[in-house]
Amino acid sequence: ADGGLEIDLIQNGDGDWEGDLPVGSRGEVTVIAYNSQTLDPNFPDGVPEIVTPVANLLELPAGSRFADIRVPDPTTTSEWGENVEVLVDLVAPLGSTEDIMITVGKSDYIASAITPTMYKAEFPAPETDDLYDDTPVDVAIVVGKKASEEVKDAAILVSRRSTFPLYDLTTSDTVYTAGEAGQAHVLVSTNEYQYGQSYELKVIGGAGETGNFMAIDFHTLRHAPYWRNPQDPAEYPELPGGTVEYYSYIAGTSDYSFIMHLGDTVWTEPGNMSTPQTIAALNVRFGGEPSDFDGWVAAGKPGSRRLVYVPITEKVQLATGTSPLRVVSFAMFYVEDIDSKEGGAVVRGRFVEYSAPSWSVTDSPPDDSYVIETTHLVAEGLDF
Repeated sequence: ADGGLEIDLIQNGDGDWEGDLPVGSRGEVTVIAYNSQTLDPNFPDGVPEIVTPVANLLELPAGSRFADIRVPDPTTTSEWGENVEVLVDLVAPLGSTEDIMITVGKSDYIASAITPTMYKAEFPAPETDDLYDDTPVDVAIVVGKKASEEVKDAAILVSRRSTFPLYDLTTSDTVYTAGEAGQAHVLVSTNEYQYGQSYELKVIGGAGETGNFMAIDFHTLRHAPYWRNPQDPAEYPELPGGTVEYYSYIAGTSDYSFIMHLGDTVWTEPGNMSTPQTIAALNVRFGGEPSDFDGWVAAGKPGSRRLVYVPITEKVQLATGTSPLRVVSFAMFYVEDIDSKEGGAVVRGRFVEYSAPSWSVTDSPPDDSYVIETTHLVAEGLDF
């Protein structure tokens, strides 16, 4: 908090991370998460993901009419249609002409009385085009719109994108009465993909990191232990890169084939690919197959051109435009939506649990761009 003592959070039995800031901590709270990628010697402890501020620890002035200000769920996922609830406790009831006003950005909300000294306001969660964003909440006692007492930055709302690695960031007891020492408990949950949930596979400008829009450049693919580009040798013959080839990779019309392994490194493809070309390439890939996720599930999840394998990656360096990512797993998505927004294309897919039909397992994979190769265990001469 406020650049003070850094504490290590401990993982609990639920898989969340938690710990207590020192008694009397005040100011903005920063959370830093480290991944397991240590290829770059500049990051011996992994590459950090820094989120600040996630909360503001403040002390009310002596004689304040506020007793407490709470946001039970301060972290929300942008464009998921979530609401935020702010609770305000008072020392004594309001006067007949007074109200509690909550200010979030440029929007004001009048809180409703739950009890004579407790008020609640509920409103749509802020949205963002960045991977995450923070929005301060101001709380005031007003007559009309004139404040008799105001608490600036009484709370912080964190709005995250669906793919952001940190899912929930909560700091309890953020507002203290005058002279109260208090101890803030920090709880952090990591993002665990949920089957059937929609996630953004490609975003528009601002929704990635410093020029990245969740696109990758296959011609930079490197096999472990190599990861630099272009200093390290390529595992495969140099694949063509550039915007035109990017669209042909999406469409599945590229003449080039390659294999991506767990542990491989691939670099980001910076720039916001235009809406018409991205949509046109995906329409070629889908071959006219309409989007019908519920129908696909009801039919028993048959093979579909809308099923795509997506590499799940972690940063090797902090993102500054073109940057390397390490492949840590693969996931299957059913591409459902392709939206045009602000001159860019937003591609969304449902994360699905899917196993290829058993007859697709073969020692001679078909000449197809969408094949996953894996070890197939066999038992010869055994009678089951």
